[in-house]
Amino acid sequence: MHNPAWSLLLVLMIYTSCSGQVKTQQPKITSGPIIATIGHPKMVKTRVTDKYANVHCGLQDKAGNLWFGTTGEGVYRFDGKSFTNFTEKDGLNSNTVYSVLEDKTGSIWFGTDAGLCRYDGKTFAPVPVTVNNGSNSYPLPGTTSTGSQTEVWTILQDNTGIIWFGTSDGVY
Repeated sequence: MHNPAWSLLLVLMIYTSCSGQVKTQQPKITSGPIIATIGHPKMVKTRVTDKYANVHCGLQDKAGNLWFGTTGEGVYRFDGKSFTNFTEKDGLNSNTVYSVLEDKTGSIWFGTDAGLCRYDGKTFAPVPVTVNNGSNSYPLPGTTSTGSQTEVWTILQDNTGIIWFGTSDGVY
């Protein structure tokens, strides 16, 4: 099991070590997901959508890939050699990612400002969040009972396999 403190430390070290580095190789950009190929594992400058875009969460999956959720640029996956950027164009439900979890089956879950999204290794799929309006529960993809978006801030899988979501509308 991964220690969240080590993951946070790793993200902070990568984020803060980027200042002042000199680019020695230009990233190679391809169509579809953006892939930046680099010689040695160094963080590459991302396409900042605005001055507040940053890395908000991180995860090391069972295969050893590092995932970084950003506030504005979607998700970056680092496989030890290159970064791949996934955005709404690739099926992610939002480019603002607050949390990430790999479940026991290997699916990667993303908590975003537009709800919940699951990646099975090939495709992204929005997952409806069940909203309780006090008398009935009903699924609405990424919305609260008032029709606004449900932000998914945290994700946890317990020992029994149940996945819990901390949202702007409560815990599910």
